[in-house]
Amino acid sequence: MNRTLKFIQKWLRQAPPAGTIWASAQRRLAHISQPGYALILLGVLLSLTLAACSGGRATSTPQVAHFPTPTFHGLFAEKVDPGSTETDPQLTTTPTVASFFQEHQTATPQPTKTATPTSPPSIQEFPLTGTYSQTLYADSFNPNWKLERDNRVAVNIRSRDVPRQGQYSISITPKERLRPVYIIVTQDSTEVYLRDQVLGFRFWINSGNDYLEPEDLSVTILGSNEYPYYVAGDNSVTSSYDPVFSETRLYFLGFSRSVPPYTWAEVIVWLDDLIYDPIYEYVVGLYLKNGENFIQSYYLDDIQVILTDPELPARMP
Repeated sequence: MNRTLKFIQKWLRQAPPAGTIWASAQRRLAHISQPGYALILLGVLLSLTLAACSGGRATSTPQVAHFPTPTFHGLFAEKVDPGSTETDPQLTTTPTVASFFQEHQTATPQPTKTATPTSPPSIQEFPLTGTYSQTLYADSFNPNWKLERDNRVAVNIRSRDVPRQGQYSISITPKERLRPVYIIVTQDSTEVYLRDQVLGFRFWINSGNDYLEPEDLSVTILGSNEYPYYVAGDNSVTSSYDPVFSETRLYFLGFSRSVPPYTWAEVIVWLDDLIYDPIYEYVVGLYLKNGENFIQSYYLDDIQVILTDPELPARMP
């Protein structure tokens, strides 16, 4: 029995104390010498320990949360007449689709045509009443007129590249900047073009495969106080300006934007609008000059002189 008592005392010392009960039991066992009392005390302690362990895990009954019955705003509530016997509404029509998502029949795309030379509207209205226009070039030159240039400009007066009307136009290709091309009255002309009987000149221009800017070309009217035809080096007309005859760029002749490639544009030069030109007696021609940055081919066609009377120009005496 003494061995039993010693074993119990040793076991209690090694067990982890469970609150004040185990601590008190250990103190009491230290003073107990009878094994019987020790066994009784051990049984009581085991019963209390089991009761404490089972009681610590008590659970509470879950509480069910009660929420108020949901309500609907009057805007969404269905208003039903208390005495009505109507049932729930049913869809009676097929839902429609917004026009944005509807399929529409579209035309079958057609290939575009290859670009061809076009003739835009006249830049300046041409006055038909009381005037008369004489053709200077249309496929060929009027016998009283001709074209002159130097060897730094290539010219073809029967070009088939882009004729406006007929079969030919004049192809002009400057090899350098600021190279003039002259369209002048010949020395053997049978007609005289007096300044007070000439209103202006009209012609059509095309820049070929590139754009024509308003600053790319200038036009100059030539006159004389001595000869009714063009003479190189004629200094019968004087002026305080240099050059004597003003070089008028296209932007002063109604061109406010670029001319697209392969497009014919009408140019009209009114002599009375050239306010810086001197006074002279005979109109003997005009010249065109390419600009600083325009060194490429361009074309002329349907060149005319605009006169004040259908009986003009006068015959050479």
